[in-house]
Amino acid sequence: MKMSVEVEIALNQVVEEASRRQHEFMTVEHLLLALCFDPGLSKVLVHSGGDVDALKKALTKYLDEEMPRSPDGPPSPSLGLSRVVRRATMHAQGAEKNEVTPADLLIAIFSERDSMAAALLDEQGVTRLAVVEYVSHGVSKIGEDDPVGDDKADASGESDERSGRPKVAKNPLAAYAVHLSPPPCSTRRSTRSTWARSWPARATAVTSRSA
Repeated sequence: MKMSVEVEIALNQVVEEASRRQHEFMTVEHLLLALCFDPGLSKVLVHSGGDVDALKKALTKYLDEEMPRSPDGPPSPSLGLSRVVRRATMHAQGAEKNEVTPADLLIAIFSERDSMAAALLDEQGVTRLAVVEYVSHGVSKIGEDDPVGDDKADASGESDERSGRPKVAKNPLAAYAVHLSPPPCSTRRSTRSTWARSWPARATAVTSRSA
């Protein structure tokens, strides 16, 4: 299953943030924080009753103060993060979609009930049902319903010419995101991230080995 460019960006941000903070693991909280910076997914959160800025602050505080550190090597994906990516992939396949979008990842996070990410979403009153209703039907909790499909375009990075939203360039990312040094800009534009593309297979393998 193909990852959308927006998902690749989010997954690479997960690696970069966990590495920058010298965290031992890449977690669901790293992923949710990365998703908060995606414009389309931020809109989904707002229409589902969330406060994106407050969520960013809470996640940043948690990552800075609670996550174990390991300066000896690159971070590894946690089992929770692997399950989320695998679940999002299965959700996209079940919906007969061409690619996994940020909305699929967000919906998958709700099943990680023991995670701080799910707890913070619950604290804000953001539910899986609210997200699904907005993504699928444009039903907003803040009284500003969208036509069906507009939110999907936002969350997947595709443009809606009727609404005048800018189209997100489908530019590939860096070659392999576990490298801590950012690659040249030309490479970021020309090479799709192998790490992000191979994540579903990695997630399945990690989960299988740990079962």
